[in-house]
Amino acid sequence: MEVHTLYHDGEETLPVFSHAEEAEMFLRLGQAGDEWRVTEIRAGGLISVLYGPCACVKEVALDPLPEMVARGTVGLVTFARDRFMDHLASARRRSRSSGPDRARSS
Repeated sequence: MEVHTLYHDGEETLPVFSHAEEAEMFLRLGQAGDEWRVTEIRAGGLISVLYGPCACVKEVALDPLPEMVARGTVGLVTFARDRFMDHLASARRRSRSSGPDRARSS
């Protein structure tokens, strides 16, 4: 799997988007080319990507705009890879522990 990354302050950065439409707009406006496609994945899949094909990525940019990359302001929406993965893992644990069977308490 090949993953589209960008560079911020010399560090390889993975852009992550909340919605497929935002990712498609990023590719279209950033003129990334026709070879790139948007793939929707859940938190567990994103963690796998960050441990697998994107193990060298140092940062994650949340919903970046192409002009942020061009102007060098993408750091405003960037998190360290490890911090982002910790957040994803803890969010997954919280959602599992508050599942339908545990949502009701007496």
